[in-house]
Amino acid sequence: AWQPTEPLMLQFGFRRGFDPLQGRLFEVGSFDARWRVDRKWEIELGEDVSTVGNGNLRSHLALRRFGADFLLELVLIDRAGEGGPSLSISFSPLFLWSPKRMGMLDD
Repeated sequence: AWQPTEPLMLQFGFRRGFDPLQGRLFEVGSFDARWRVDRKWEIELGEDVSTVGNGNLRSHLALRRFGADFLLELVLIDRAGEGGPSLSISFSPLFLWSPKRMGMLDD
């Protein structure tokens, strides 16, 4: 993870699956970014791309609105093989929500 400025966090990743008998199973490069616009708004986006064949595996965009005690979250996600994008809307108490960790910088 890399934090070029205080409200922006970037993460680049690479995952690989290997079997001694079958060889390379998969290789995936990923990018995630989270930008805290101000104390009430946050935007997160991410992309997973296969380096072996299939191309784009996952794209997501999340918009979060933090209230005094609640979180409103809108997430648009498109996963390969699921027939199209999906939209989810959630409204939850803030104490039940925990952000996805992005590297050791995100404490």
